[in-house]
Amino acid sequence: LKQLQFGSPFHLRQDGKPPSPRAVQVGPIQTIKWGQLRASNSLARIGRLVVPERRAGDLDWLDTTFSERVAGVMDRLVSAVIFFQGGVKCIGRARDRLWAGLPPASKSKQEFKDCEIFEEFLELARALRADKFGQPIVFVTSNSKDYGSPPGHPQIETDLAECAATYAGNLAWARAVVTGSC
Repeated sequence: LKQLQFGSPFHLRQDGKPPSPRAVQVGPIQTIKWGQLRASNSLARIGRLVVPERRAGDLDWLDTTFSERVAGVMDRLVSAVIFFQGGVKCIGRARDRLWAGLPPASKSKQEFKDCEIFEEFLELARALRADKFGQPIVFVTSNSKDYGSPPGHPQIETDLAECAATYAGNLAWARAVVTGSC
């Protein structure tokens, strides 16, 4: 049997026939269902997107059980995640932004939750930069009505520049910024 890896073709039968559409035999006893395989591939893609500097590498598919392999991927992903909870300062800055009519709010549109989300993003970006995080930080929203078209309303652009962050209008654009392909 060939070793099964993320992104590799799944031609594991020695008789040359394609594998069963529902399962792949990876060892003498263990069978992996295609749904489980797709889920583990999705986890690897998420890991590579979320933490590009800590790539989820190929796993040794023959030494451990499937559940241990998935747990290993999840452990690596969770160990790289930073948990952040905005504080009272974020709420105060969001209120000030709203009262001043600064984007994403305006004098005619008093939307506190957009201001709070943006202020919490800025606080997270500041915390990451203070912790010497060197990777790109991207604020992603398709809400160009409130934030302006990228690079954003001048106030949004200034706020993002202060923490070396970029504004993207969709996830594909954000991914291109993070991977350096734009």
